[in-house]
Amino acid sequence: MLAGLQSIQPETYEAARMDGASPVQVLLTITLPLLVPHMLLAALLRSIDSFKIFDKVYALTGGGPGQATEILSMYVYKLGFKFFDVGLASTAAVVMIIVAGLLAAVYAVNIVKGRSRVA
Repeated sequence: MLAGLQSIQPETYEAARMDGASPVQVLLTITLPLLVPHMLLAALLRSIDSFKIFDKVYALTGGGPGQATEILSMYVYKLGFKFFDVGLASTAAVVMIIVAGLLAAVYAVNIVKGRSRVA
């Protein structure tokens, strides 16, 4: 996010101030729209990272107490290796892949739209 904020040209803010835009208008019409690709990338990376965090949760808490820290990848593990329900475990794993793919597709579409506006 910091890199995204630093990539916004100071002249853009200066022009908005010269046109009489308030700080809220500058935020809503300049800063946030220019940061949307960066926010989507951060959300995509954090979402994919949350799918890969199995080892830390398993080592620290094992999904407990109860199911308080159980994540989707731990649920797939328990279904497949503790309860031997391989069909449901593989279905849950496919759902995880589809969700990650959809998040990546949303990001890719937004990047393509962003580049087409610049050109």
